[in-house]
Amino acid sequence: MTTPRTTELAGWRGSGGKGGGYISPPQIVETPNSIRSKSTARVLCLLSAGPVAGLVEGAQSVFLDDVPLENSDGSRNFDGVGLAVTNGAPDQAPPPLDGVNAIEGFVADGRELRHGAPRQASRRDADAVRIIIGFPRGLVRRTDREITGTTVRLRFELWIAGRWQQVHLAEITHKQTGPFELPYELHFDLAETTRRFRITRLTPHPSTPSTRDIIDDVRIASLTWLRWDRLRYDGMATAALSFDSDAFGGRAPRLGFHLRGRQVKVPSNYDPQRRRYRGLWDGSFTTGWSDNPAWVIHDILTDRDWGLGLPESSIDAADLYRLARHCDETVDGGPRFTFNLVLRKRARAAVLLAELCAAIHVMFFWSGGRLRFAFDAPADPVALVTSRNAVDGQFVHHGPARAAEFSHAVVTFHDQDDGGQLAVETAIDHAALQHNGYRGHEVFLAGCGRRSEAKRHARWLVETARSQRRAISYRASLDHFAGNPVRPGDVVLVADSRRQPDRPGAR
Repeated sequence: MTTPRTTELAGWRGSGGKGGGYISPPQIVETPNSIRSKSTARVLCLLSAGPVAGLVEGAQSVFLDDVPLENSDGSRNFDGVGLAVTNGAPDQAPPPLDGVNAIEGFVADGRELRHGAPRQASRRDADAVRIIIGFPRGLVRRTDREITGTTVRLRFELWIAGRWQQVHLAEITHKQTGPFELPYELHFDLAETTRRFRITRLTPHPSTPSTRDIIDDVRIASLTWLRWDRLRYDGMATAALSFDSDAFGGRAPRLGFHLRGRQVKVPSNYDPQRRRYRGLWDGSFTTGWSDNPAWVIHDILTDRDWGLGLPESSIDAADLYRLARHCDETVDGGPRFTFNLVLRKRARAAVLLAELCAAIHVMFFWSGGRLRFAFDAPADPVALVTSRNAVDGQFVHHGPARAAEFSHAVVTFHDQDDGGQLAVETAIDHAALQHNGYRGHEVFLAGCGRRSEAKRHARWLVETARSQRRAISYRASLDHFAGNPVRPGDVVLVADSRRQPDRPGAR
């Protein structure tokens, strides 16, 4: 509770009585200011191309300055915040939040609103009007002993069915020593050909000596004519918010959303929520939300509106099915790989696909007129290669240039446990550190939101670099692979007679 302020007037002295004396100065009690300017901000956010699964936990998944709009018990952390979400259906309704889906026409005014002289205005095509009422000198009443607030009453009317009808009566009873503004919004009867409104000041102006110290000037600061445009944003998931600007210090808060994004095609025998597969897959698809990287890649490649638009026959679905099951395997208490990324800008298909595949240890290539995928996992050898299979019997043993070797793998990712903030995980090759000193290799892991996954990727980078120090390459004719083709990602056994002199060319 605020305590009224007391002010003493210095210099009040007097004499009287037998011995004279001191006369206590009068005290002026000033009540604190009780109102500030109010304005409402409206924001329409594009969340994703739809349709999407929607917010994970409703209003609890909307964050303003990193604070959730709603708590788990249903209570709100912010007053006066409106929220409306659409999920991007192809035939969805407009965002159901007043004032968001509108075309605005601003008109500055500034004229004083006098008692007994109502102000009116009209516009033929307006659906609503937003009126900013200004108090240019505040709202104050002064007497010899106190400074308090006062009251101003305003009547708002609309022209309906041939007569003025009151739709709102505002009674502003406050104290404010500085200028402030208040907004009011009136919605017209759309059956009327011309939309009119009228404002009347009901409180008389101060005129007598007892009221000359009242400050209550009222002006119409501005008018904003609103016309609903009814845009539905078909196929686009949106979030519309309205909030009082004074709740955030007169600025727009930083917005965040925890969203289950686009619904994609997934195998008909797949439960994406439990990551389970039922029986054999017949090759057909259904629609559902999934963060499995294989089906995200499939959506990017085949979607005709937002992706590359490739025909499904040009993609080896069996490769993606094996990759999807590999990603869903439980590692460190969760799936091996998940994919959570917002694609904000256009990118070349080959570059984007390479970035996505690199994050999950996958290579892609064309074979037999289809796009194939191979992932890094333990596998049995598919062939044995000897010196007799290589051209001139030559195997080339090589490793990376010394400048390319690194001792530290540094992986940057968006940590979902920390509100999507950037975080870093590292892995160290102690042998390389001792031999070459510190050399960092930094990567950004696209779509990664888990620390355990980033840590595994850092270790994978170190182990892969270590194994590539002893690489082998060779050339062979086509007949070498005629009976048993070898494709990228396959494992082969190599028998080099120069490295095994006791078994020259033996299989």
